[in-house]
Amino acid sequence: MLRLYTLWELERELSPDEFQHILTPDAVLEKAAFTYDLDYRNYVTPPVNEAPNLLPLPKDKPYVLSGYDPVYEALEVNLM
Repeated sequence: MLRLYTLWELERELSPDEFQHILTPDAVLEKAAFTYDLDYRNYVTPPVNEAPNLLPLPKDKPYVLSGYDPVYEALEVNLM
């Protein structure tokens, strides 16, 4: 399962033996497209400084960015 961490969580919650599970930003964004709700239309306000909502079940196909989407773009910037 994919778990998105913020910088603050990594400093507090991630132990050295879990470092092997850290992925590159591109790999995480690709996996997040299946696992997290990245469509801004599903939010009253975009999540700021937190991970988007986790989907109950991973999707069959990834979320495709089409034009403006502040949730996807904010996640991409935070991962980079």
